[in-house]
Amino acid sequence: MDIKERILAQASELFMRYGIRSVSMDEIAKALGISKKTIYQYFHNKAAIVYEVTLAHFEAEEQMQLELSKQAENALEELTLLIPYLIRSFKEIPTQLIFELQKYYPKAWQLFERHKQAFILVKVRENLERGIREGLYRANIPVELMARIRLAHIDAGLSQELFPPQEFDHGEVQLQMFELYMYGIVSDKGRALLNTYMNKVPQQIGKKE
Repeated sequence: MDIKERILAQASELFMRYGIRSVSMDEIAKALGISKKTIYQYFHNKAAIVYEVTLAHFEAEEQMQLELSKQAENALEELTLLIPYLIRSFKEIPTQLIFELQKYYPKAWQLFERHKQAFILVKVRENLERGIREGLYRANIPVELMARIRLAHIDAGLSQELFPPQEFDHGEVQLQMFELYMYGIVSDKGRALLNTYMNKVPQQIGKKE
C-alpha cells in the first residue's frame, strides 16, 4: 500500500468512526505518523480526500453488487443477497456522515447521485426484467416507473425531515422500504420463494429468530 492509499484508508476509518467534519488534516496525519505537509503533497485539502474516499467506496460497492448478480440463481435471490450487506453498511456508516457529505461536500455527494443514476437504476431495471422473464415478478410491472420508484425509496429513506435520526434508525428505514419494494413486485410464484429467502435472512446476518 503506497502513501496515498494509506492516507485514504486511514481517513476513511476516521470518517466512519467520528464523522467527516470532526476529523482534521492534523488528526489524519497524526494517526498515520506522518506530517501534514506529506498529506498536502497528495491532496490539496480535506475535500479532495473526502472525494477520493467516496469514489473508492462506490467503486467497491458496485463491484460487490456485480459479484452478487453473478452468484444469484434468480432475480429474487439477487435482491435478498443484498440485505446482509445493506444492514452491515448502515451499521458501519454513521447517519451523520451521509448528511455531512450532502451538506458540505457537494462534489463527493454528486458521486452518490451519479452512482444512483448510472449504476443502481440500471441494476434495478435489469433485475426487474430478469424477474419478469423468470415469472417471479408480476408480468404487468411498468419497469422504468418501478425502477425510479425504487430510487425514490432510497432518497426518502435518507430524508432527515421524514425520518429524524433521533427517532428512526436509517438502516431499519431502508430495510423496511426494501422489503416493501420486494413484496410489491413479486408474482404469486415469486412470493412463495421470497418468503423462503426472507426466512434465511436472520441467519445470514447473525441473528436468531
